[in-house]
Amino acid sequence: YARTDIWTGLPSVLSDRVEEALGSRLSVSSLRTVNTAWGWWCRLCDAYDWPYLLENDEPERGGKLAAFAVYLLDDTSLAAQSIRNYFWGLAWAHRLRQRLNPFHGVAFWPELVAGIDVLAAEAGVGEPRRQIPLELIIAMVQRVNKSDFRAVNFVLFLIFCLFTFARSECGCPK
Repeated sequence: YARTDIWTGLPSVLSDRVEEALGSRLSVSSLRTVNTAWGWWCRLCDAYDWPYLLENDEPERGGKLAAFAVYLLDDTSLAAQSIRNYFWGLAWAHRLRQRLNPFHGVAFWPELVAGIDVLAAEAGVGEPRRQIPLELIIAMVQRVNKSDFRAVNFVLFLIFCLFTFARSECGCPK
């Protein structure tokens, strides 16, 4: 199929309603993420004298998006997940301005994001975590209702985490 978008061929009198429908799927907190990402993006664009909007299928957009990824990694104290959220926010900022998702079709983007994740984790940036005191864990284990299947399973999981020295990098950090 030939590529198109919802704006091409749309009667101009319907543009506001389409924009309303497109923007209505985002919650208030999602819009905050979009606006914050747009702010980061605009600061980067100002530094390199780039226009704020990436044109659809712009050949240089991959390099500009890679610069955005490195900018967020190097010039902020953001965790990897926050950086990913700002990628999502930048994509939506473009959609809300009648542009295609600029990340689509950018070769090697997933590999770059994986590398950003590693570097953000190695830098020690992330959600701070406090160690649960061993005394509290022992008290929880001693007080568990042994007839409650879910509670016993939770204690098993807790002990597994304790003895495997589970860290934030494990599959269930929260």
